[in-house]
Amino acid sequence: MVLLQSSVDWQSLSVEVVDQLAWTAICHWQDHSSIDPIRNGLNYAELTRSFLWDKASRAIRQHRNPEKFAFERSLIQPLQGKFRQNRNPIAELLKQPFRPTYDRIRAIRQTSVSNRQNLPILFVPRPCPRLKQGLETLMRSKQILLRGSYLQSSYFLEINKLGQQPPLTSDEAAFAFQLYEGITEGLKAFNIELISEDAPRLQTQIIQQLAYVRVAEIEMRMTRPDAILLYADNHHPVQEYALIAQRDGIPSVMLQHGLDCERYYLDEAYASDLAVWGTHRRDRYQQDSSYQPRIVITGNPEYDRLRYPEKLAPEGNYWLWVTRPHSPEKCYAPSRYADEGIEILEALMIALSKFPDARLVIKPHPADYVERYQTYIEQHSLSDRVEVSTTNVQTLIAKASVVISEDSTAGLEAMFFGKPVIHAHFAASAPVLSFVRSSAAFPGYSPEMLCDSLNQVQQLTAMQQSDLFEAQRDFLQSHAGDCDGQAAQRVMSLILETIHKA
Repeated sequence: MVLLQSSVDWQSLSVEVVDQLAWTAICHWQDHSSIDPIRNGLNYAELTRSFLWDKASRAIRQHRNPEKFAFERSLIQPLQGKFRQNRNPIAELLKQPFRPTYDRIRAIRQTSVSNRQNLPILFVPRPCPRLKQGLETLMRSKQILLRGSYLQSSYFLEINKLGQQPPLTSDEAAFAFQLYEGITEGLKAFNIELISEDAPRLQTQIIQQLAYVRVAEIEMRMTRPDAILLYADNHHPVQEYALIAQRDGIPSVMLQHGLDCERYYLDEAYASDLAVWGTHRRDRYQQDSSYQPRIVITGNPEYDRLRYPEKLAPEGNYWLWVTRPHSPEKCYAPSRYADEGIEILEALMIALSKFPDARLVIKPHPADYVERYQTYIEQHSLSDRVEVSTTNVQTLIAKASVVISEDSTAGLEAMFFGKPVIHAHFAASAPVLSFVRSSAAFPGYSPEMLCDSLNQVQQLTAMQQSDLFEAQRDFLQSHAGDCDGQAAQRVMSLILETIHKA
């Protein structure tokens, strides 16, 4: 049942209710709007949903705590200029010249080669590093022909990298405007009004998505895949392919790419088949997704070279803090604020003052505000004890004495190396990941708690180490699955089975 809504008083609600109601608004704005979001068999209420994850929540944060929101707004403003360039994005896009986005002759010629080889075609529209091991296994098998939008490899049939997207037709432009108006109208029913920086941004994203969908449809027609492989399926830039495949009756396989740490925002599944790492993610999909695809536990191909640890290994040269993204576009739930990263860094600086021999290495998420950390470190003359590193995270984990994981898959990976883990989570909402509830990590939910846990992990008794080790092994089993070196093979078997069933 969808609650009501222009009378929502965001100030009076608990954090848990605010997060839940924000998600309700993002999913059900169309129930309070006159727009029909279906176009050419695709539901744009679902396709544009990920564009609202940050914007609806940002509007609520600004409403609930303008003073605390000021930091996030300072991060948004530098991005504003590029959206101000076109006061009327729809009119500007209609003026742009069209340039082809694919090589028709090459595609047709290579499709003919595929037909002669009589191999099924697997289209990988948006590759990412998390797919690397699985794709290499597929390539070596020579049982599937892989194709990608812009994969730079001789193993793949290439379609040229997307350049400038085609302009919208007048009909598409009208739909883009109506969709934007419908979204803002529907959100106002929940007392959500986008901040001034986000309104033109949303309009631009809708326009770009319509052009993007047209290109994706061209790619699918030219590629004629037997199935597609995705690293995610519920947000741009991959959800479009999942829904096009769903509409056209093409199987789609999604390979889990991380520990999905967001409440609500990553619950939905749109692919026809999911390859998940362990029982935990399977259970979450079965419980929370409106769609119920086939789910197969495969493990993670990227972990095929890893094995469960034999003992706890708290020896190391530094504390390692692996951050989550704090940039405004990654703060989804209203309870998540952009300044959480700086607050955690400040807490770690206090902890360092109590441990004069300790060093801190920061491994920032690619979508985090690295320059803010650098500035803070320099201003406080801490460069001799604090380092921001770009080294591979597993290399850093191996030499750490403790890993401070902020709602990150790195917390799981630290357990492969037997490292004590502290779960840093400074949001007012309860953490989604069960690191602490599973007794596999220590809590770091406040500056005091973080400091206490750092002190505790440095003086673990033999019994405490044994208990922690067993809890981490159990956590690895439920969240990473079987680590027997066969995950990539299981993923390949799932893909082949999916293709042959179709």
